[in-house]
Amino acid sequence: MDARSTWMTSALRSRGGARTAAHRGLWLALPALVLLMSYGCSGAAKATNGQTPQPSTLVQTTPPEDPLGAKLRAIRWVAYAPTHYDPDVRPPVMPSETDLRADLAVLHNAGFDGLVTYGAHFASLPSLARETGFKGMLLGVWDPVNAQEKEASLQAAKDSLVVGIIVGNEGLLFKRYDLQAVSRAVADMKAATHKPVTTTETIDQYLTGPVADDLMALGDFLAPNAHPYHHGLTDPEAAVAWTVSMYDALSKKSGKPVLFKEVGLPSAGESKLSEQNQADYYTQLASKAVCFVYFEAFDMPWKRNGTTEPHWGLFRADRSPKPAASITSGFVDVSRDFFPSGWMGDGELGTRFVEVDPACQSKPHSLPTCYRCAYKPGGPKGWTAVAWQYPENNWGSKLGRDLTGRRRISFWIRGETGNEVVTIKAGGHTSFGAAHPASFQAPEQAIRLTKEWKQYQIPLTGMNLSNVPCAFVWVATSSDNPQGCTFYLDDIRYE
Repeated sequence: MDARSTWMTSALRSRGGARTAAHRGLWLALPALVLLMSYGCSGAAKATNGQTPQPSTLVQTTPPEDPLGAKLRAIRWVAYAPTHYDPDVRPPVMPSETDLRADLAVLHNAGFDGLVTYGAHFASLPSLARETGFKGMLLGVWDPVNAQEKEASLQAAKDSLVVGIIVGNEGLLFKRYDLQAVSRAVADMKAATHKPVTTTETIDQYLTGPVADDLMALGDFLAPNAHPYHHGLTDPEAAVAWTVSMYDALSKKSGKPVLFKEVGLPSAGESKLSEQNQADYYTQLASKAVCFVYFEAFDMPWKRNGTTEPHWGLFRADRSPKPAASITSGFVDVSRDFFPSGWMGDGELGTRFVEVDPACQSKPHSLPTCYRCAYKPGGPKGWTAVAWQYPENNWGSKLGRDLTGRRRISFWIRGETGNEVVTIKAGGHTSFGAAHPASFQAPEQAIRLTKEWKQYQIPLTGMNLSNVPCAFVWVATSSDNPQGCTFYLDDIRYE
């Protein structure tokens, strides 16, 4: 029998296959700007248990016909400041355009389509964001009394991607400017751009502060920062309940569109904080009728004014994803959620006949890395295969992931020299009599590779994806590749 038709029925044990998915960080990518992208209007997404994020029914707090409120709710926002950036040293460390592109690619791949910035320091940011696929930008003006910054903001605001402007950020709280100055700057920016303008202070100042009425009247929409952590809450459920109550109170009091510019939990800095608690907070909040920005895109090590300040990112400073980064994606990243631990055929003998490098930097399809896979012939079986499994080494003894709702597998692949032949499979690969057999098995695809990246898809319509212990498999044989083969894989996704 052909080796490729028999290896699926064997209860083969895995060899090698480092736990690469979690370390590889495919969600990392292009560098970022001085924007803090962080809004996900509550009906935006709820990605739990492998389900495709679905819009929830929003409780209308502004008239349905209000175009600004509709636009704010239609975009998934994230607060963004670039990686490779430190404004506090002299001279300041500034990101390159390559850094910005990489940041934006990571965020867009994670499902964000709106950026919230804190300044207009990077003139190319709007055009780079548009090229990446973003749909909107809320442009920040850090210092409303700085003439040079105001002029840079006016130039940036001309870009059609900019849907609104936020003048100042907690400047009244920290006495960097006064109410008269920010009010004048809001009016000037509105007159010059004819776009929606507002300012940002903490939620308490809008509800109970001495200038609450002035803040309510200032601007076309309200964009307060509302952090449950700064109100002593670290439990995700309690933090979400507080966030919803603050949003409802402000919406009822103001009658204006409300966008919480900063909400979230830091992922480290004290014992009650964790990356999982951060993810749980956003997962629960995404199902509520709250329009918000995810705060923030990347960890900022340069923030040194507190133990938690460097740890608010959905991604770490090296662009590797935390669990919260998966909430908004709309797809399952096989490289993140499964492990290439199932080595079969001659792969059972280890790296003598197969190699898998999960962090190859040789021309990846999406920065910064891809998989490099190599098959070396000469083994006793004449073929090898590697399966991405969940959990690691799972041949059906444990439940896999529930990927119900996904309609296709998408992946990119290229050969080292071209003409390599690789067979791709998905599903199946559980032992005979397994306690939790795979719920589906997709038809295999034999592919003759080229030297250039090419995308392939495997349809999943009508398949039962309730138990997926094995998400993706490649097979190479000595008959197809008598000299062996080396090839590259990237962006393996259930969409």
